[in-house]
Amino acid sequence: MKKITFLFASLGVAFGMQAQNFQEESNTPVNSSFSPQAVVWDQSVLGTSGIISDYSTADDQGVYSTDDFNLTESTRIDKITVFGFQNNENLDQVISGFDIFIYTNSGANTPSGDPTQVGSGVVELPNISTLPIPPIAVEIVQDGGSYTFIVDMTVSNGGDEIILPAGDYWLVAYPRLNITPVSEGSSRWNWYDGTAPDAGVNEAHLIDPDDIFGAGATAWTSFTDLGLDFASTGFTVEGEPASLGFNDNISELASVYPNPTKGILNVDMPSSISVKSSNLYNLLGQDTGLRLVNGTMNISELSRGVYILNVETSAGTLTQKVVKN
Repeated sequence: MKKITFLFASLGVAFGMQAQNFQEESNTPVNSSFSPQAVVWDQSVLGTSGIISDYSTADDQGVYSTDDFNLTESTRIDKITVFGFQNNENLDQVISGFDIFIYTNSGANTPSGDPTQVGSGVVELPNISTLPIPPIAVEIVQDGGSYTFIVDMTVSNGGDEIILPAGDYWLVAYPRLNITPVSEGSSRWNWYDGTAPDAGVNEAHLIDPDDIFGAGATAWTSFTDLGLDFASTGFTVEGEPASLGFNDNISELASVYPNPTKGILNVDMPSSISVKSSNLYNLLGQDTGLRLVNGTMNISELSRGVYILNVETSAGTLTQKVVKN
């Protein structure tokens, strides 16, 4: 991804002029008295400012905000709650759905994709129903102009649990609204600013793919570089550790090669998965004493035969038969 910093010299003035357009002030006192059950990430609302994050069904255009969260272990994601506002207080009349996207962290500390790039997210749930018909996928809690979205991730995913390995992730969340233009201040939905300027692993970002605001933010751009006076958003992630439930999937994420081998055995895993311990056993259950070092294991001194590799990771246990030639 081309780094947006290369554009700052020409766009610095434009960003400054557009900052207050990206940012909006709520007409309603903030009420984020939400009591999650099993919080794995929490960024409370800080003030009454917010940042645009919505999609216009009328114009087929969106301006999206994102903020990051960290999982210290493999986790089942049960609910995601985002806090925001719409000053017109008529969101129930114009909303047609809700979108949730989760991306891995890129090398530039930005999301590895965006909603315009289908397939770039690890979780992509577009146009979730907001109708109050069981099973409820999205609960909308209104308090004046404040609108909180509580998304049941399992229901939204068609009943399948969503499990993410340990790592850094980026959340993009927004309603689909029948408004035009998408940037219209009193009708759009704005994501409340959250907790503290440096909340999260990295600063929150925004992308305006069609350059609706004319600021050139067509790639992910940090709030600071947009001239905003806050750098995070208000949201919570609920879930439970899911190491046991993830065991069945770890073999699909890891690669053990070459197998059979005469010498070096390689074990490749996604960077978001960490290795806690590793052992290689013979068929009698005896530990050979060999361990993975930087993803490799030298088994050249072992006798020919079949061995069992056992690797404990942040995403579960990998068990693999290894043949020594």
